[in-house]
Amino acid sequence: MLSITYKPFARIDLEDIWSYTLEKWSVEQAEFYVREIYNELKKLSIHPSIAKSVIFNEVEYLQFKINHHFAFCRATYDELMVIRILHERMDFQRHL
Repeated sequence: MLSITYKPFARIDLEDIWSYTLEKWSVEQAEFYVREIYNELKKLSIHPSIAKSVIFNEVEYLQFKINHHFAFCRATYDELMVIRILHERMDFQRHL
């Protein structure tokens, strides 16, 4: 299992996801959805091969779909770095 590190933009993305979900639905739904993202990223840290390898702006990422979001990560031999967590409708190229 790789250790998980959340880069600053990924932390902001999670806060924004929580806030948006709170505004549209409820505290319970916001907590549920963000917890689900954390749980899915934990699964990815155990099995990084389940992610798709993609290249944006000449940088290789692991791209992993979680409901309506995609996590973009980088992996080393012992660490999964979560770079961004972007909604499926966002322009990935622009945000990475």
